[in-house]
Amino acid sequence: MSRNRKTNGKRTGTDRRSSRIHRRVKEMAAQGLVEDQIALRLGTDKNQLRRRYIDSIKAGRDAKAAEKAAAEAAELSRSERARLAAIKQSFNSHWYSKETGNLIFGCTHSVEEALEWCEQTHGGCRWITTGLKNDQ
Repeated sequence: MSRNRKTNGKRTGTDRRSSRIHRRVKEMAAQGLVEDQIALRLGTDKNQLRRRYIDSIKAGRDAKAAEKAAAEAAELSRSERARLAAIKQSFNSHWYSKETGNLIFGCTHSVEEALEWCEQTHGGCRWITTGLKNDQ
């Protein structure tokens, strides 16, 4: 047997402020704040924060980790920067001529070809790892 309840047409048990707080918690976690700091800013206890907003905290941490991984993937490693610098320098030296190409890097005629040659023949020219400062 079903009960007929009169409602005002609104969903019961929802609070508009709650979704805003979830969003704020997620944003703060994505900024790298720890649970203690988030709880302080919201004026609540850390255990209450975990109980109510653990999904938002995890989502914020995941967003931060994904952002960090994307930034690391876009950045060249020290050895890759050294290899690229060495290849560029070799094209501006006596080792390169238009007729014969770059004698150090398989007689290639461009930086792109030299990088490809390194990957195919020597596993990425691992021998080029020194002579580069951190700001280069």
